[in-house]
Amino acid sequence: MRDDASVLHLDLDAFFAAVEQRDKPSLRHKPVVVGGIGPRGVVATASYEARRFGVHSAMSTAEARSRCPHAAYLSPRFEVYRRSSERVLTRLREVSSLVEPLSLDEAFVDLAPCPDVDRTVAGVRFFAEGLREDVKRLTGGLTASVGIGSSKLIAKIASELAKPDGCMVVAPGTEHDVLRPLSVTVIPGVGPATAERLRRLGVVTVADLESVSNSELVHLLGPAHGASLFRLARADDDRAVQAEREAKSISVEDTFDSDLVDIMLLNAVIERMSARVADRLSAVRLSGRTVVLKVRRHDFSTYTRSTTLPGPTDDRRVIAGQAARLLREIDTSDGVRLLGVGVSGLTDWIQDDLFTQPGEAPECITAEEPTAVSPPGQPPRRWWPGADVVHVEHGCGWVWGAGRGRVTVRFETAKTPAGPVRTFRDDDPALTFVDMLSPDPPDNVTLMTPLQRPRAPLAKRVPTFRTHHGDTVEDPYDWLRDKDDPEVIAHLEAENAYTEAMTSHLADLRSAIFDEIKNRTQETDLSVPNRRGSWWYYSRTQEGQQYPLHCRCPVADPDDWTPPTLAADVDVPDEQLLLDGNEEARGHDFFAIGTFSVSPDGHLLAYSVDTTGAERFTLRAKDLRTMTVLEDEIPDTFYASAWSLDGSRLFYLTVDASWRPCRVWRHRVGSSAAEDVMLYEEADERFWLGLGSTRSDRYVVVSASSKITSEVRVLEVANPDAELRVVAARREGVEYSIEHAVVAGQDTFLILHNAEAENFALAAAPVDDAGPDQWRTVIEHRPDTRLESVSAFADHIAVGLRRDALSRVAVMRLVAEGYDEPREIEFDEELFGCDLGANPEWHQPLLRIVFTSFVTPLTVYDFDISSAELFLRKRKPVLGGYDPAQYEQHREWATAVDGTLVPISVVNRIGVARDGTAPCLLYGYGSYEISIDPSFDIARLSLLDRGVVYAVAHIRGGGELGRAWYEDGRILAKANTFTDFVACARYLADSGVTSAQRLVAVGGSAGGLLMGAALNLAPDAFAGVLAVVPFVDALTTILNPSLPLTVQEWDEWGDPLHDPAVYAYMKRYTPYENVAAKAYPPVLAMTSLNDTRVYYVEPAKWVARLRATKTDDSPILLKTEMVAGHGGKSGRYEAWKEQAFMYAWVLDVLGSEQQAKTTHS
Repeated sequence: MRDDASVLHLDLDAFFAAVEQRDKPSLRHKPVVVGGIGPRGVVATASYEARRFGVHSAMSTAEARSRCPHAAYLSPRFEVYRRSSERVLTRLREVSSLVEPLSLDEAFVDLAPCPDVDRTVAGVRFFAEGLREDVKRLTGGLTASVGIGSSKLIAKIASELAKPDGCMVVAPGTEHDVLRPLSVTVIPGVGPATAERLRRLGVVTVADLESVSNSELVHLLGPAHGASLFRLARADDDRAVQAEREAKSISVEDTFDSDLVDIMLLNAVIERMSARVADRLSAVRLSGRTVVLKVRRHDFSTYTRSTTLPGPTDDRRVIAGQAARLLREIDTSDGVRLLGVGVSGLTDWIQDDLFTQPGEAPECITAEEPTAVSPPGQPPRRWWPGADVVHVEHGCGWVWGAGRGRVTVRFETAKTPAGPVRTFRDDDPALTFVDMLSPDPPDNVTLMTPLQRPRAPLAKRVPTFRTHHGDTVEDPYDWLRDKDDPEVIAHLEAENAYTEAMTSHLADLRSAIFDEIKNRTQETDLSVPNRRGSWWYYSRTQEGQQYPLHCRCPVADPDDWTPPTLAADVDVPDEQLLLDGNEEARGHDFFAIGTFSVSPDGHLLAYSVDTTGAERFTLRAKDLRTMTVLEDEIPDTFYASAWSLDGSRLFYLTVDASWRPCRVWRHRVGSSAAEDVMLYEEADERFWLGLGSTRSDRYVVVSASSKITSEVRVLEVANPDAELRVVAARREGVEYSIEHAVVAGQDTFLILHNAEAENFALAAAPVDDAGPDQWRTVIEHRPDTRLESVSAFADHIAVGLRRDALSRVAVMRLVAEGYDEPREIEFDEELFGCDLGANPEWHQPLLRIVFTSFVTPLTVYDFDISSAELFLRKRKPVLGGYDPAQYEQHREWATAVDGTLVPISVVNRIGVARDGTAPCLLYGYGSYEISIDPSFDIARLSLLDRGVVYAVAHIRGGGELGRAWYEDGRILAKANTFTDFVACARYLADSGVTSAQRLVAVGGSAGGLLMGAALNLAPDAFAGVLAVVPFVDALTTILNPSLPLTVQEWDEWGDPLHDPAVYAYMKRYTPYENVAAKAYPPVLAMTSLNDTRVYYVEPAKWVARLRATKTDDSPILLKTEMVAGHGGKSGRYEAWKEQAFMYAWVLDVLGSEQQAKTTHS
């Protein structure tokens, strides 16, 4: 042992697996196992992602597969490993003249002969960090762990403790402190057998071993072994770093997939092995005198036979002849599972240890290389997983898998992003093996063009600074905010072109998914009619048309409340077409309806349209008696409208420059919009206005609401020129809404509120005096039940509520003395969503409700108030024979970092294994108290039928578990939303539902912020992230009150402009602010140029910073719809195409591109 730390041990981390991950972009951050791939193979190296599942070197491949079935199992590529090893060794020999290689991936270096190395603890640490950076640079990103100490023992142990990708220096004098707590197995020579003998003696740690006398160890283990352990336990190691060592043998062996019995076949294998041994001897200019044969029989009994020649040889024929003679001495009649040929008695050598087997001396050069065995006359063409190949059309790639006459190849290299997968016949002449070490491809290979192998757009950096609360931040990409700048548009178009090129290999998959959605959808269909006055209103869709047709037909019998049964192929008597969305959309790339409202007398229709996606609508009126559009036209309106009782007045909303609906107007039908009267303007920038009418047609209702406070004004419909009056003055933190009812003969406002009722209570008050002092409780507050809505009818009240993270509906009949007890409508599925449907009529004996679940398509029921019967009106058809019994849904619970239980809803096809192999798409939102309820989605079947598990994380910030659940995920508790989501992802992986390598996360808008934050927190938890219109630059946006939504958002996120604590808190989690120099999985961001809620600039900046900052080369994609808004493309076919685009990307990242299982015939 030396006086200074001058012995360095360098170990390349998970070397073989790391090389494979370097050269195969799609395997990065995923479990990789290199070794024998057959059922009797042995693991050589496992990546750290695989080691988490208990896979380690020397384990049988069969056991590894059982522990980590979703790993990539690859055969070794020896020459590729050797090339990287040579580069590292060359660098080490530049450092010191004393370098002792132990194998391809590790070596000792003596720093004593290095005059330029400062051998203080700080000096050698600085030197080691520089050396590790050199290794990374020379090998294309491979990492090395370095240990430095006063001896080989200490240096080797230090490098092990530093793994992975670390450095540890053991200061002289502290060796015993480092050694004593460690397991005795860190001492060289303590293998499983020795460790067991020591354990029986009570020796478990090095400290225990140090207490055992030399004589005891010699008695237990023998003179040499016992004395060696005695010294090493005391850190007494004076072994020198030797630049040259003498190898004992060169050998090759292989384990066969099935036992070999045929002696001719065994001799053929020996000939091939002998040829490889001879080639290796020649390569290192060595010969040997002793030929060794190793045979492992079917029963695992192992025989070693050797013969010594009169002189050394490297002749393949001599080696094969001697090995064949030795084989005849062993009984092989019951089969041979392993065969090895070697030569020993060597002189000088250059170590090239590829697969050191357990129990063999470390100086022995052995290799387990795949041996192709096939009947005579049929030369094998074995496509080993991981092998480098080239295709004349598709370029270079590697074998992903083979069998049954097919070979699957992923076309990618270390210098490309993750590439596409293609399958060929295994005898395809266009596909050949290739030496990836060659500088040039074969002459017959067509190199990928720039379009096929595109370069990601790099946004220029234009320093922009913001300063708040004494903190100055540079934002180099904020120039992308100006969408009127041609350079910005050019950049977005370049991003679109890059995304299209990077996903072009998914064109067929996108088409397949689109066809699946289309073929499962009944394209020509009608909704269930709902009654209003003397008309039944409904919509119809027609095959080939993007938008629905809005229609009505007359009520035949005023006493008949059963909606007419409409058939797509049967004309409806006296049908009136009120509005054809396809005609309105003609000539426009985008189309959306903002309001669709028929006057109480049924004569007039108010409707508004948006043709840009900016959510600014043009309001028009149509006379339904003549089907003529009136001259009334009001531009730049917001959603919603309301009629006066006689249809002479139309009320509507407009927005300010920040797209905040803040003004309510009264329009006289037939007059110019310039004559319209503003009834109310909301001055507080935190508040939005809402507009509607009571079902009784008695009141126009104008609500002013922030995220936490509300105030309602009403106007009697019969007196449309009157002024609005306040129902109850606003109180900070109190939210309420109203419904008009007639209870016990009295006009009453039903008031749903949270005054001293966190989960809301229902109260009643007289319409003429409805202040808080008049509120009388109808339904009391309950901590386990969130009241969400109230709807009043002439004879009953319907209440929407939430309990156990499920939405429900309860009904209260109005009786002479007031209110009957609430009665919930029951359903028998574990997970479901139940809500009120369209119920426009005041006097109606039936209640329209809609029901759905992950496995049940949207179902329309009418609930009979008097009999409590449910009448099924329609279940959304799913063509092709959809069978819900083929799928299952259930609830799981993850534990958050603070111990809170977080619900997860899960749906999958029955039979999906819970062993970590299933791919999974995890959805999250977690903001604004919005609940993500179970619902059916035809498009989702394209995932489920490909074996994907779909999960929804009901994280804090949402409303699934009541108002407290929301409060615990906003403002200064917002981080709970992000850590909850990561906890759900970790739970799904740890519980075997999926694995981190097969889990893609998806979220949109505020859920896109969630995606970015979770990605920064735990990039290793996800295989990819799909972020749709993501709110990823939240701090910049919320600091600017001139931007849309900003001031209103302060109640949700806090006010960073005026509150330094909120500013600091948001800065810690905002995704754009926290992109770090580390590896990220693939990302696809989707946005729209005309989005008024989340500006396109947020994902554009985020993508630019991700690309410029992250340390890996996983693809980061941005797709911008140049004519669309917050909801993406309009029109159902365009929406299906967009969904197919996203799902194809998800399946590609998950490695689940295969054809869907046949479920529908």
